[in-house]
Amino acid sequence: MENRLSSTLRRLLFFGLVFAYSPFITAAVPSNQPSVTTSGEPADATMSWSLSTADTDQYTPLYDTEDAISVELSISVDAASVGAERNLYLVVRAQDNWHMRDSEGRWLNWNGQVDALVPFTRKTLSETETVEVHSGGPLPPAEFAVYGGYEAEDGSVIYNQDPLTFIVFDTDNPTLHRFRHNVMLEGYLSEAMIAAYATDRPLPDTSVDDFSPAPISNSPISLTNTQEQGVDEADLIKSDGVHFYRFGYCGSSTNTYFRSCLFTYAIEEQPASNRLLNEVGIPGESTVEGIYLLNQLGEGLSDMVVTVGGDTINDYVAFGFLGPVPIWEEPRYWSNGTSEVNLFRLDSADAPSHERTLSFDGAMISSRVIGNTLYLVTRYTPYIDGLDQYADYTGQFQHNRTLLENATLSQLTPTSTLGDEPEPLIDTESCYLAPSATVGMLDPTIINIIAVPLADPDSYQTSCFIGTSEVLYASQEAIYLVAQGAGQTLLDNGEYTSTNEVHKLALVGDSQSGMAAEYRGSAQVVGHLGYEPEYKSYRMGEYQGVFRIATSLGYLGSVNSSTSVTLLREVADGGRLEVAGRLDGLGRPGEVLYASRFIGNRGYLITFKKVDPLYVLDLSDPENPVSLGELEVSGYSEYLHPVGENYLLGIGKEAVDAVDSGDRGGLGFAWYQGVKVSLFDVSDPTMPTEVNSLILGGRGTHATILNQPHGFASLPQTDTLPMRFSIPVDLYDEPPTSSNPPPYVSWGWTHTGLYTFDIQLGDTPGVELVDRFVVRDSGLSGYSHGVWNDRSVILGDSVHYLHGGSLYSSNLPARE
Repeated sequence: MENRLSSTLRRLLFFGLVFAYSPFITAAVPSNQPSVTTSGEPADATMSWSLSTADTDQYTPLYDTEDAISVELSISVDAASVGAERNLYLVVRAQDNWHMRDSEGRWLNWNGQVDALVPFTRKTLSETETVEVHSGGPLPPAEFAVYGGYEAEDGSVIYNQDPLTFIVFDTDNPTLHRFRHNVMLEGYLSEAMIAAYATDRPLPDTSVDDFSPAPISNSPISLTNTQEQGVDEADLIKSDGVHFYRFGYCGSSTNTYFRSCLFTYAIEEQPASNRLLNEVGIPGESTVEGIYLLNQLGEGLSDMVVTVGGDTINDYVAFGFLGPVPIWEEPRYWSNGTSEVNLFRLDSADAPSHERTLSFDGAMISSRVIGNTLYLVTRYTPYIDGLDQYADYTGQFQHNRTLLENATLSQLTPTSTLGDEPEPLIDTESCYLAPSATVGMLDPTIINIIAVPLADPDSYQTSCFIGTSEVLYASQEAIYLVAQGAGQTLLDNGEYTSTNEVHKLALVGDSQSGMAAEYRGSAQVVGHLGYEPEYKSYRMGEYQGVFRIATSLGYLGSVNSSTSVTLLREVADGGRLEVAGRLDGLGRPGEVLYASRFIGNRGYLITFKKVDPLYVLDLSDPENPVSLGELEVSGYSEYLHPVGENYLLGIGKEAVDAVDSGDRGGLGFAWYQGVKVSLFDVSDPTMPTEVNSLILGGRGTHATILNQPHGFASLPQTDTLPMRFSIPVDLYDEPPTSSNPPPYVSWGWTHTGLYTFDIQLGDTPGVELVDRFVVRDSGLSGYSHGVWNDRSVILGDSVHYLHGGSLYSSNLPARE
């Protein structure tokens, strides 16, 4: 016998575990698997494994620490060894530690050397040997790989080439589990795809350094409104104070091959003006969703505009002229998705030059730029040529099963294309499995977190996990991915509410050369995240390593609904997140959370049913969060913005009580009216007050900020100048013709324009309207085009307003 393991076994030990995952009734454990010898030669023996549990609804081989698991090995012995007295061996790897069973049934540490192996028994071999590996008891949390074998005629050991593998999650401390081997990831994806496309079952129910682009202009300029300082977000526009960049459909002067173009304008403050300089086609197949502007890439590197976007090209859920509509629970929609990044150099700002396109398999969920690193989060569902995605209608289950059972890892995992040839996007050992995989249906979804250092894109790094995530929150220190609807929780009042999985990835590395996203831990938080996709991340925040998340419990709007804030932090030994503290029962009966903002040690929440209570939270002690004070005013705020240390701006809608209304157990409701802009004084958190408020228009009036935080442009206050902000407004201010109209009647459209406000602090604080820049009115147009995608930039005492694909410029009253 050799002193060390053969190259085949050493390779298996190095890579770790193999994994397969399938429903109990079709357990994909190794059956009639070939065997090899420690001398590196194939053997005539075959190995078959059996995994079972008392829970017949359990998917194997995924378990938790409450499950009783039985493991059995059946060996078909080679002819030369039948009737001979030989040693039998069992070896298991739990996580990264190796063990061997001795003759007393103990599992001893093993150093990986064959000459250190001890047998667990010696006997005369029959044609078939059955070995009980583990019998009906729970196991500790770990990833297990089991090898069995016996002594061959030449003294080597014959063992199973592919181990039996399974995972046991910690029931009390759910966390992502890191894959150890390519075959393990391959097996899971194959079985998850079989569950989706080859089984007559329901489909899955998955219900650093501070950095800001430095302006070139000497005048102050508003940058993209972001949730966190130093964490840039992609938007329709960017500006450096001299140039204004946006993307949109190409004009007639550009090659029609490109669907989208990058437009460059020169903008001036005095007199306010803009001039189109260039229109450059954006290559690629994906739809552009936003752009970034970077002008601090490093010495010798020119400024850059980066476009990000994504597409799916599967029409499974197409709805006529609307085209494909994304349905999160439908894996067919997310196959064939692509995310693209285009890099434009600004060697000449008047004429951006396209440098390269980076392409990644998977539809884009969201992105951020921190320092010089672009973070893309994508969702990928495997697709193989020949797969019938409509098998549940055509009955081609067996065709799909055969195809998927023979699929290789390279066919099931995404690729990236940064040059001429695609390459694997993910590294198995940087991929994780979410604990929700132990419940419900199998899910073949791969969430990729791609960190691209924009000064050297070829050195990108990727982390991934199998599961779902639809919300991205990022601070300068970490990225948090949240999967809403990872399960259901029964509340004490008898109602069900969603369970969310929260995964933390710390940003490690250098802000100039690139920071990778490194997995740190997970937790589950109960509650709903609301229905406004652009504002879900605003329910979250991180401060000094503590993550805060506001969720809605119970049936939204019912008498039992309420709001909770949960505070999470990494445990001392790492690997998971723990609940540091929790604040429950916020809001009155029937009230729903409309707005939230976490700023330093404070939290601000707006709940609403008929009136708007503003809650001020003290989160300075994570273990004992408290609600310090509340304020009741009419209407509600949808967006909250800090103004200095002692004030808070709220923008939402005025509301009028629906008298005698009796919906949802008699709780009633209120009718929305015009847009409401309020300034709150929170200097005394126990007694917040409303300084003043402005009402814009009547029922029907809308502002971009109510559904998109990037519809807000601002200049901060200085020692001598007030804060200034602008919001696009679609004003409905023509009263109904009837006298004394009821509050549910909509008003008539008046105009569309950009409204600019100043916020004075000091002795006479207050918010005031200082300018209305109207670009479309009812006197010239019969109807409104809306302000859903409107944006603006404030440059000194001028404003530049993008509406309907056109850029308008206007001077503003001087700040004073």
